[in-house]
Amino acid sequence: MLRLLLLRHAEAVVHAAAGDMERRLTTAGRTGAARIGAYIRKSGLAPDLVFVSPARRTLETLEIVESEMGQKLSSAIEPSLFSASLSAVQGMLMRTPAAIRTLLIVGHNPSLAELANVLASEGESASLTTMRSQFPAPCLAVIDFRVDDWSEAYAGRGALDRFVTLPTLSG
Repeated sequence: MLRLLLLRHAEAVVHAAAGDMERRLTTAGRTGAARIGAYIRKSGLAPDLVFVSPARRTLETLEIVESEMGQKLSSAIEPSLFSASLSAVQGMLMRTPAAIRTLLIVGHNPSLAELANVLASEGESASLTTMRSQFPAPCLAVIDFRVDDWSEAYAGRGALDRFVTLPTLSG
């Protein structure tokens, strides 16, 4: 079984003088990233590999998640994740080595929401409905595949294990 974790970056400032790539997390965003990181640690969801967008807000989100997990994760900055199309993210997924059993992608909307919605055809009905209607900053979609190679993890083959948002962590 393969497991995909899709993490939309935490809340970022609306504007940065240096441009969209340099948007930093807000104070609330830093708190949200820490809560998601603590959840990942407590849930035993540590990934084998992380693909992360080069945008400042995604790198900060990953840094905070790692801090909450108490470990540095094996990661690769993937420039294509910034302003990525759905097909570009799917291509990256399909090229992931089979030795990677749990993959975390830290990126942006709309591509992450689109990917989650295309991949997950099964799962608890209310969670699927919520995920399909919103993909807020931050959120975490955990999608499982009953396959042994990422090249087989394509549209409709995934099962949504859980969809985590900050309000779900409160309740």
